[in-house]
Amino acid sequence: MRTARKHSAKLARAKEHIIVSIADSIHILEDFNPKYIPDGVWRSLCKYWDTPEWKKLSASGTKNRNSSDGSGKTGRHTGGSIGMNEHRDRLRLMLVAAGGTNVA
Repeated sequence: MRTARKHSAKLARAKEHIIVSIADSIHILEDFNPKYIPDGVWRSLCKYWDTPEWKKLSASGTKNRNSSDGSGKTGRHTGGSIGMNEHRDRLRLMLVAAGGTNVA
């Protein structure tokens, strides 16, 4: 959806609309739906994106995407509710219990 909003902003700018911040220009983007999203669906999405609840979620997501962990890496994939290290340890225990001998 972020890509769709960027595309919509590009279409709006081509029609000489001034878009500084996409989040603050959703009302303009309503008239510039990407061709692959039906007009009624696009307008409903824009109305949702213009709510305080969505703006709060969006700001939080932006902050999380731009933050880094202690090693300077951004966005760690955890594979669900437990981390990848925990998945590896559980698999190792399961393989040992099943009689595996060369488990790294």
